[in-house]
Parts: sequence; C-alpha cells; structure tokens
Amino acid sequence: MAVIRLFRLTNAGDTDATEFIDFNVPGTEDDTKKEHGFITSIKENDTDGVGSNQGVETPLGDQQALDKVEDVITIDGFFSKRDGNNDDGQNTLIILMRTFAAQPKLTDDWDLGRFGLRVDDDVSQSVIPDGAGVPADLTIALLWARIEWETDFTGNREKFKLVFRVNKGDGA
Repeated sequence: MAVIRLFRLTNAGDTDATEFIDFNVPGTEDDTKKEHGFITSIKENDTDGVGSNQGVETPLGDQQALDKVEDVITIDGFFSKRDGNNDDGQNTLIILMRTFAAQPKLTDDWDLGRFGLRVDDDVSQSVIPDGAGVPADLTIALLWARIEWETDFTGNREKFKLVFRVNKGDGA
C-alpha cells in the first residue's frame, strides 16, 4: 500500500505539504481503532466530444471527433474510527475533509482549482497543480465538484465518494 495525498492550495507558493490528508499510510491498514484515511479506488472518466459536421462542403450528419472535452476523477474511500480517537465524535480527518467541502473551491491565486492528488505508486494518476499560484502560469488543477458521505455505524467508519474535474483552463 502506497501513500495517496489529497492536498489543498490557498496562497501563491503553497505546495502539497501545506494542507493535506494522507491516505493508505503503510502500517495503518489493520489499525482501525485509530483515525486513519483509506482510498479504495480512483476512477478516471475521460469523455471525448463527438459532433455532427454541418459544413457546407461535407455531407450532413458526418460525425466529427472533438477530442477530450471532460476528465472526471472519482475517489472512493473511508475514514476509520469515525467517532474520533477520544470517542468524542471529533474525527480530525473528517473535520478537515468537511472543511475542504464547505470552503471556496477557487482562490485568486488558484483560479482553476485548489486541489491536487499525489499517488506515490502510480504517478500517472497524480494531478499536481502547477504555476506556483500565479494564475497566468497555472495550466492544470483539480476543481472540487462534490462529495457524498455514507455513515457505516456497524463498522465505525465514514465512507465518501469525492468527485473532481480536471481543469486545464481550456474548457476541457
């Protein structure tokens, strides 16, 4: 099991070490009596656009490939020990994720999205915002779309489905 880091950026110069949640930390997989985060799957759905060509020089109805028009990443996971390490209902990881969900998804410095994902054992799944928070230099970021929560009372864990759009500033 390799570490997967979900991170949020707020100011110019922020990095993946500024504000983050680490999931799948080695050695935690059997320790469900403490607060830990686990990601069980990452799904990436690319959508290519297909349009009908209405040009005067071509037959009506010809289909035209428009390349990628959407890239959506869905992350399924859960937090263990949903009632918190002190059995007080205050799981710090859940509180941080709910804070991420409640606060603005863009800032002046990170105008394509404030989030990134680092997957240590498969860098092709990582999305690292670039440009160091300079809007003119930013070419990719994760834009938070939604989170769905599911409480598992018998397992004392909080499941989630987190959906991001990969934002490249070009409408794709």
